[in-house]
Amino acid sequence: MAIRNTVIALIALLILGGVAYYVSRTPPPSKTHQLFDIKPADIQSIKLESPSRDILLRRSSDKSWQMAKPILTRVESSAADEMASAIANLQIVGTADPNPTDLAPFGLEQPAVTVTVTTVNGTAEPSILVGKDAPVGGNSFIKLSNDPAILLVNSIFPSEVVKNADDLRSHELLTLKPADVNRIVITRSDGSNFEFAKLNDKWQIVKPSKYAADPSQITQLLNSITAARANEFVQDNPDDAALDKYGLKHPSATVALYGGSDNRVETLLFGFQVQDSTHNQTYARRAEGNQPICEVSDYLVKAVSHSFDEYRDKTVLSFEQSNVGSIHLTGGPVDVTVTHGAGAKWTVFSEGKTAPADPAVISSLLDQLHNLKGNSVAAPALTDPLRFGMVKPNLVVIISDLRGKPLGTVKLSQMEVSANPKAVAAGQKSLVRSFGYAVSSANPAVYQIEPATVTNLENTTDQLSSEAAPTPTPSPSPMATPTAPLSPTASAS
Repeated sequence: MAIRNTVIALIALLILGGVAYYVSRTPPPSKTHQLFDIKPADIQSIKLESPSRDILLRRSSDKSWQMAKPILTRVESSAADEMASAIANLQIVGTADPNPTDLAPFGLEQPAVTVTVTTVNGTAEPSILVGKDAPVGGNSFIKLSNDPAILLVNSIFPSEVVKNADDLRSHELLTLKPADVNRIVITRSDGSNFEFAKLNDKWQIVKPSKYAADPSQITQLLNSITAARANEFVQDNPDDAALDKYGLKHPSATVALYGGSDNRVETLLFGFQVQDSTHNQTYARRAEGNQPICEVSDYLVKAVSHSFDEYRDKTVLSFEQSNVGSIHLTGGPVDVTVTHGAGAKWTVFSEGKTAPADPAVISSLLDQLHNLKGNSVAAPALTDPLRFGMVKPNLVVIISDLRGKPLGTVKLSQMEVSANPKAVAAGQKSLVRSFGYAVSSANPAVYQIEPATVTNLENTTDQLSSEAAPTPTPSPSPMATPTAPLSPTASAS
């Protein structure tokens, strides 16, 4: 047995030595030369034939790449362009054997891949048979279908053309971009469905009830869904049994995007979670056409799983800053009014005092009120003012327009709540948490806000109050000081 193994090893060594001998004995060419006299843009189709599967890529009329075999699907443009460039610019660096008697030592008896390109004018270039790496020199063996010679190319070339379908196919699941979308429909298996529409560049919730949508939530939703990519392809051309197996016959969630110049619809279906995944993945597929089943990151499912209160706009009071004529702020001992006068100048009134308002402080106040948004909806309506500190709020803000018409009222409170009321009742210490709340005359909802937001507005109010200076009063006219008459007792003395 040992002798047999030794003989086999010697034969292998002789083969490798022979290949090395071929390479070493071949005189170097005067210079490298390009295999084909074509440019990447001249290539119309690329055919890759391998022992495992044949792949055919074609350019469409719009110059984008499509996969025609083994499945009809879009191709990652960058991957196809790189392959076309590698083939068109392929440089021959030498000849290993001009007329070999055996292709096996070069890995060309059964090539890793056979590459055939057809140009835009219909010419089929000779096929390139790709073999294995040469033992020395950092090169690889190739051969043309119409020439017996074994040629040498840079060893990078095989990695550029030895591909499977998943390497080349597009992993993008949708083609619409966020700016293209004008309508979103989310359907969920629990029946909590939503519809959003873009009206005058603003997103509105249409279903389950009409309400302004939170722009940041819609932006996040669109950015996530339009960027959805397949991490792994599970099955092409799935039948009903496959759809049922992966939870896609009756999806847990569906999101449909409408838009583009043709107002097309692109729908993404979500099925079961991938059980053996360590990266939190979910099965998904496009609904239009016979699309493959793939695995996607489950943050996409979370993007379509928010509640109505999370999708709704949580702006406490909407108004145009340029339309504000006055702001009245009261809270505790502070009572401040700022008014917008002529020439864009503001005046502050407080405790019978008046002064020009600092423009920077006014700008900060307007920004704070205009950008006041809830983190969440604490209650749909203020049915229990005591619970949210609204019996005596920290601050009440009344905003009026330039004509004196009220734009709205905002009330803000800050509360400290024990995390364990039972411990407090028993005389024990308990962690105390601060909460901020806001309500407005614009809608009945109670919004939970950052406690610091309330503090900042209180500080701005205090700063405006401190800016007010006493209103000058005229001095009394000079006059003689009357002499007090003497009392009878003083006169008698």
